[in-house]
Amino acid sequence: MRMNDRRRAYFIEVMKHSSIREAAYHLNTAASVVTRQLDRLEEEIGTALFHRRSYGIIPTEAAHRLLDYYRTCQIAAERFNEDLQGELHGTVHVAMTEGYVTPLAARVIPAFSAAHPGVDLQLFVLTANSVISEIQGERAHIGLSYNPPDLPDVQIYASASRPVMLCVSPHHPLASFSSPISLRDVLPHRFAIMPDPYGLGQLIQAVALSEGVRLTPFLTTNSVAITKGFVLSGVGCAFLPRTAITEEAKSGKLVALPLANPLFERAQMKILIKENRPLPRAAQAFLDFIKERAGIFDDAGRPAT
Repeated sequence: MRMNDRRRAYFIEVMKHSSIREAAYHLNTAASVVTRQLDRLEEEIGTALFHRRSYGIIPTEAAHRLLDYYRTCQIAAERFNEDLQGELHGTVHVAMTEGYVTPLAARVIPAFSAAHPGVDLQLFVLTANSVISEIQGERAHIGLSYNPPDLPDVQIYASASRPVMLCVSPHHPLASFSSPISLRDVLPHRFAIMPDPYGLGQLIQAVALSEGVRLTPFLTTNSVAITKGFVLSGVGCAFLPRTAITEEAKSGKLVALPLANPLFERAQMKILIKENRPLPRAAQAFLDFIKERAGIFDDAGRPAT
């Protein structure tokens, strides 16, 4: 199929945003221009790509197949160029939750940049829900998330058990507990949680619902740094994976206490990719660097299938 670069770009942008108006905004052009290009694309391929409705547009099956075709061609072109040049080139897009920031910054990015200087990285810190959305929409090659839901179109490339702990200062009243702590044990104290769109926040809410407990957090924040600062100050406690306080636990500044509900034990850190989406060689290389060097998936075994 002969591809007009302009129409292809407009089509992909419309598919990305599910809106002609939004696509036009991001393309810095008029909505009427985008509409004309879509009409011409439909004429060229001989089938409708969108159902027009008063409330917006709905992609047809042909639109989804065309998008897959375009992306397959793009990846093939990227791999061809890489083979010709002998070195990896291109841009790798990663969507991740905040818990991955320190491991990637300290252990993965420096080594990868030294090994593959021709590859650019775009890393964005998002909510767990947004990470899933970026993978499903193929806007990100790689997703890194804490306890995301399992979805049929998202492949778990690797996972590692990372239970949720109650993190407290050594002088906190709960630090002396010898048995696993329940949510009801935490309620009399000031505590911090992640908001619902984050995997950790969703897990805590699910546990509260299963135990019939109404949570009344003193602090709700999407920042791990703020949460740790809150706990380090001795003001309260927080629900975090132990990996989030590794250094503080080693130095004795914080204590990670086990929680009683088994749902907390099942929490996992996961590497996500789109099901049946071939990755450019640069993205595959960065994926392998994450799995092998982040210090998170050392016990994860082989990639999930």
